[in-house]
Amino acid sequence: MSYKKSNKRKNNKKKKNKKRNQKKFKKKKIPISKKNSPKQQPKKNKPNVKMIKEEDPFGDTFDQEPEMELNEQSDELDFDGKLTTEEIEEKLRNLEMKNKEVYAKDLVEEEIEEELEKRQQIYVPKKNGEESVELEVNLEAYELYFVLKVEWPCLSFDFLKDDLGIVRSEFPMTTYMITGTQSRKAEENSIMAMKLDQMYQTKFDQNENPLEDEDPNNFDDDPLVDMKKIPHIGTVNRIRSMPQQNNIVAAWSDQGQIGIYNLKKQIDALDHTPKQRLTSNVLFQSKVHKDEGYALTWSPNEEGRLLSGDCTGKIYLWLPHESTWVLDEKTSYQRSTESIEDLTFSPNEGNVFASCSVDRTIKIWDSRAKKCGLEIPNAHNSDVNVISWNKISDNLIASGGDDGIFKVWDLAKIDQELKYFQLEKKKQKRKKQKVQQPSIKPEVGFVWHSKPITSLEWNPFDETEIVVASEDNQITIWDISLEKDEEIEKENQNEPEIPPQLLFIHQGQKSVKEVHWHPQIPGLLASTASDGFNLFLPINLYKRNLNETNQK
Repeated sequence: MSYKKSNKRKNNKKKKNKKRNQKKFKKKKIPISKKNSPKQQPKKNKPNVKMIKEEDPFGDTFDQEPEMELNEQSDELDFDGKLTTEEIEEKLRNLEMKNKEVYAKDLVEEEIEEELEKRQQIYVPKKNGEESVELEVNLEAYELYFVLKVEWPCLSFDFLKDDLGIVRSEFPMTTYMITGTQSRKAEENSIMAMKLDQMYQTKFDQNENPLEDEDPNNFDDDPLVDMKKIPHIGTVNRIRSMPQQNNIVAAWSDQGQIGIYNLKKQIDALDHTPKQRLTSNVLFQSKVHKDEGYALTWSPNEEGRLLSGDCTGKIYLWLPHESTWVLDEKTSYQRSTESIEDLTFSPNEGNVFASCSVDRTIKIWDSRAKKCGLEIPNAHNSDVNVISWNKISDNLIASGGDDGIFKVWDLAKIDQELKYFQLEKKKQKRKKQKVQQPSIKPEVGFVWHSKPITSLEWNPFDETEIVVASEDNQITIWDISLEKDEEIEKENQNEPEIPPQLLFIHQGQKSVKEVHWHPQIPGLLASTASDGFNLFLPINLYKRNLNETNQK
């Protein structure tokens, strides 16, 4: 807002300067003596004014400015008998100087405004603390950027794997997604399958001469969006697609119901015109949970295995059986009555999964033993909202809490410390001595976000990169392998303090609920918030991925 006000002041200032100059340089009446009166001046000393007419090559004629011819025999110019030649020239010189001063002043003001605009683009949310600041997206920071508006907000979504290529980076891009709505009435909700086609490079929006570039891949236009819906009773708290069959979708309803659906017809209709009316195919529904929940995940190793956790602290493991799903021995995994906030399977072991809870703990479970094998107490100072298991380094788990902090835990190191503690405990028990339990600490922890963490996920293509979303309306991308460079720190002493691990900050959405990496397009991310979806590919990640691909 301050920059808009400064422009207004500038315009007003120009108007005042213009009026002031008009008053200052207005011709004044100068007393003329009888000796120099117009009647006493010889006629030959008056300037001769001629109107010169020239012919245009096309036959038209036009009038030029009057041309003055001065009498060389006289040193004085009588302009209507008021000013001499020297006085007129002096006035003109003064006027020219004044105009130059005004122009120079305006030029300086424009340069200042341009500098302020450049500084306005470099926005560090943590340092500014101005929640009402209006931001403008800088498209030069993105290789792809697209905003998708929907009728109702969506709390959760998931990418669908496709057959267009396991790892791809060519433009235009195509993505498939599933999501569920949060409408005002329970019966107005739906589950949607979406296709976004022909997504071109966004950076060409700012090309001054787009016609000069004849590469068809550089053509930039709004992508084609298609949606197919099925009805769903209640808000969709969480929705996930089965990794082995992307048309099988599980959804958590705020009505306390778990539902599993076959969306094959809807997904196929995104590519081909359906020959018959699309109907929903409900495979399974259950209200075994006594309350609603948000924790839901499929196993990446064992096809059909599904975990669900509710707000009463219960966790259920669902196993496929013929054409339906059944509970694993009808037992729940429960250690407290606090809400289970998130669940995730181990990327390599089908019977191992992790949970996080409002009770501030992170627990590792083994479904064969039906008990918690490893526990991290007081993982955060408040509720642990989300967890993500690294798909490449399976010993790393990331967690995000209500305290706005996200941490990375090394399970192998923690397990080793706990085993050593148990051995020492047995030894000292014989001696009737107590052994102090080791303090479990994370490998790294980052204090950047000012509000609770709502979503985080490891990059499936890079074991050290992670994306984090928060209620402070920021989505940040981190590389935990980076360290401080002393030389760069010295050069940037006057710059805002930014952690070297922070790669990118994405803003512009309100109340971000989830963010996910695309499983087949390196660097492409999508996020859902109260005002719709964002799909974006940061240019620094895109160039890094291209360099790594070329090196391979």
